[in-house]
Amino acid sequence: MSLRPDRFTDIIGQDKAIEGLGISIKSANVRNAALGHVLIDAQPGLGKSTISAAIANELGVDNKVVLGGNIHSFKDILPTIMDMKFREVLFIDEIHRVNKRIAESFYTILEDFRVDIPVPVSKGNTKLASIELPEFTVVGATTEAGSLPKPFRDRFKHKYTLKLYNNIDLEKIITFNAQKLNITMSSEAMSFVTKISRGTPRIANANLEWLRDYQLARKIPELSVEDVVSAMSVQGIDSDGLTENDRSYLLALRKNNSPVGIQTLSSITGIDRETIESIIEPFLLTKFLISKTSKGRVAI
Repeated sequence: MSLRPDRFTDIIGQDKAIEGLGISIKSANVRNAALGHVLIDAQPGLGKSTISAAIANELGVDNKVVLGGNIHSFKDILPTIMDMKFREVLFIDEIHRVNKRIAESFYTILEDFRVDIPVPVSKGNTKLASIELPEFTVVGATTEAGSLPKPFRDRFKHKYTLKLYNNIDLEKIITFNAQKLNITMSSEAMSFVTKISRGTPRIANANLEWLRDYQLARKIPELSVEDVVSAMSVQGIDSDGLTENDRSYLLALRKNNSPVGIQTLSSITGIDRETIESIIEPFLLTKFLISKTSKGRVAI
């Protein structure tokens, strides 16, 4: 069972992004035109993939998905580009992983809907053959918008940054999806799940699926706060929503009396840098447990 909403009317939260995209999509539908390219910047789990799929559904077209890290050369993406139909959506997840040289090959595609391909004309000689493409929409998802080359980033007409969910919106999602999963829990337990889900729907949904399994396995008629605390402790998640990785990171900081660099933290904890920067630190910053200085990270 999918817990992801597939239309804008079903998406809870991220109101500014949904409202702005909704206006642009309605205009594109009235004009029977392709939606301008969209760049979505957000931490993992906030709904970039969900919004891309919803964009395609609102346009009434297919949503083709590729992973930026799998594009090692322009030849890797060329077959997908050549197969795009009028107004379709091409979702490039982790678009920041597309290297600068390949990104430059996208400029004429994004701006002119044209692809230039070298064609051999004689031994050792080639010429560029320009192929016109139907107008379509590229939706790029990234956790590192600032790392994209500026000319590449500027070709996306619609840019949105998704924020961590507030507790009101996240609890609405949790309540709705708990019903989908046939989970019965007290209102206090529901609020507790909201508290430990780090403002992130993906984490909330993972917690709910685990609680469903826990409730069924232990044959609990209705989950109480105490039941949820016990269930989450099995997963290494404490009552503040901290994971084992969070605690390992904090311990490494607290053992040092001076700021610690990101590479040093990664070496000490064995946690890769991307996980630290995109998952651990944003949450700990919102909890005011750490501070980032020019010299490194410090525990508060």
